[in-house]
Amino acid sequence: SRTAKPPAGSATATSSARKRFAASRRRQPAAEAPPTLPSDTGVNTDLVIGFVTIATALVAFVNTRELSRFGGLFVEHCMIALAVLGLVTVVKGFVTPERSAFFESSAERNRVMAGTGILAGYLFALPYLGFLVASICFYFVMQRSLRAEAAGARSLALAAVTSVAVSGALYALFHYILLVPLPTGVWGY
Repeated sequence: SRTAKPPAGSATATSSARKRFAASRRRQPAAEAPPTLPSDTGVNTDLVIGFVTIATALVAFVNTRELSRFGGLFVEHCMIALAVLGLVTVVKGFVTPERSAFFESSAERNRVMAGTGILAGYLFALPYLGFLVASICFYFVMQRSLRAEAAGARSLALAAVTSVAVSGALYALFHYILLVPLPTGVWGY
């Protein structure tokens, strides 16, 4: 005693099609979650970066209290923005903790270590060479270390020109407009 199928366009046919579709969806296995690191491996990088950012902002804020009015205003706004972004990153680290490895490969680790070494060299040379000369050298070396291709004459010339232009513009901004005292080094600029 089979029941006759309702005509294709009728409301009963649509209703029964919906029921069959819903039943077939219930039988399908749930999609697998993307693979994640076990909870005991990796580091919550949001927390680390957030706290380091907040600490950096506080140290810079405290150590720049003697700047000129305009120089201090610029630094205050930058440090407040940096602290707020650090705080947002820390909150994100607590709300949605994600554990990950700091470095995916040894090449990535080497690039970060080289950049850190170049920055440390810049900070060491700053009092001796002065802001302008040390910044030109730093900008040039950092550009070259970040480039993937070999250094050709055109590439080196472009790096030298942009190093002088960017460092000179920053020197003019901080020294002449914002009246920020910059390290002068042995050459006086």
